[in-house]
Order: sequence, then structure tokens, then C-alpha cells
Amino acid sequence: MEFLSEHDAEAAIVAAKGEGKFVNGIVFGGRKLEVLKAMEKNTAKAIAKERLETPNVDRRNLYLAEVLYPMAIIEKSQCNFM
Repeated sequence: MEFLSEHDAEAAIVAAKGEGKFVNGIVFGGRKLEVLKAMEKNTAKAIAKERLETPNVDRRNLYLAEVLYPMAIIEKSQCNFM
């Protein structure tokens, strides 16, 4: 989108974040829209390069594996095979 003034652009970003009068943000087709300010091509390339250089962190929750694996070993050892 293109706005006539920077104030209008800032107001649209605030509305999209769900601040002020627009508590739920801007919703289109049942989905909340994420609105970001435009940036120059060089800035976007620098951000993309920075994201590629950062190591990927495994953020999966391994809690269930830590809890269930010992339980499976205990159950297996308690089985009586005849």
C-alpha cells in the first residue's frame, strides 16, 4: 500500500498490530494480517544475509521423548515372555 503521509503509514501499522481502536488488528479472510514498513533493497538483502549466517537452533520440545523413553524401557523390562 502507498500512503500520502508517514503519519498515515504509522497509523496503519498500529492498527495492524492490534493497538488502539483496532483490538484484533486487521483481519482479511479470517486471518490476521502482518503489516511491516517497507525498506530499501540493500537493507532487505543485509537482513536476509544475516539470517542465513545465524545458526539454526532446534526448537522442538523434546520433553515427551525424555519422559516417555524411560517409561518404555521400564515397561519392556517388566514384560514376561513365556
